Amino acid sequence: MKVQLKADHVIGEDTCATATGKPLSHWIEQIAASPELASSRREAINWLYAQMNKDAWWATTAWVEYEASRGIIKKDGRPEGYNICVTKTIAAPLHKVFASFDAAGLADWFGSIRAEGDTISDESGNRLTVLRVRDGKDHRWKWQTAGVESETDIDILFNEKAGKTGIVLNHNRIPSREEADGLRVAWGEALARLKSLLESQ
Repeated sequence: MKVQLKADHVIGEDTCATATGKPLSHWIEQIAASPELASSRREAINWLYAQMNKDAWWATTAWVEYEASRGIIKKDGRPEGYNICVTKTIAAPLHKVFASFDAAGLADWFGSIRAEGDTISDESGNRLTVLRVRDGKDHRWKWQTAGVESETDIDILFNEKAGKTGIVLNHNRIPSREEADGLRVAWGEALARLKSLLESQ
């Protein structure tokens, strides 16, 4: 899976002002000035979203930039960073979709891979480690994007309804906007390939 490390927009004072009406530093200062916002990621992003004319990209970016400017980290020593969610509904039964996420199944739509125990690498240099599999329910992986030092977290949830299977892929703890946007695009394309493959069988 090719991940292009490129943000959807340039992060800066002027670009933020053009998109939201105020420079990035203004939004960071607004968060810092409000204990309610500064202590709650969810509250801050919801507030920013409303103030920024419902611009989710800039709302999340402003929070993560605030987090970085204040050196805010979680108990594990890593910042919360960016979280992305990619969904896809596939007209195929759950067991067939779920099987597409083991090593043999991934090879059909993910690209050329190499599996060694619980670790799978692809031809682009990305690496995932399987942490947990609950049959028919979910996968939990550690992920490392090629060219990026830090690992990130993935949870993939599956749900079948009326002969179709829904996939919800949450990719969390992504440190940079460039990686987050690149992963969102790459996962969208990958799940589209999976949908096309399974629905053509």
